Amino acid sequence: MTYYSRLLKYTTIASIATGIATAGLGYQQYEYNHSFKAVCNLVYAGTRMALIYKFSEDTIESKHIKASSFLRDALKSNGGIFLKFGQLIATLDVIVPDEYRFVMSTLTRECAVSSFDSVKRAIE
Repeated sequence: MTYYSRLLKYTTIASIATGIATAGLGYQQYEYNHSFKAVCNLVYAGTRMALIYKFSEDTIESKHIKASSFLRDALKSNGGIFLKFGQLIATLDVIVPDEYRFVMSTLTRECAVSSFDSVKRAIE
């Protein structure tokens, strides 16, 4: 893989993470404490991801698995719209590495189920 293709891949991942943080803040601005915690979770996950890519001597595939696990855990703990972004990442087969898609696909299989009554109340 050339330098420029790796650069494109990593900047895409960084852009997705930034979009998640921005959308999460806008979506949940009525709950300041939750928004602050969500951003802190994402910054922590992003920092751990950067350290993995910078200092780990594992293969790139192993780095992808470890880094995507941190991102998945942050998205899962934040819940709501963040889960949807994780599910979106799982479907981006053209841009996102297979390891990320595999790890993020657990967000579609293991997400909490809402009752019909709670969905109906939210819509009304």
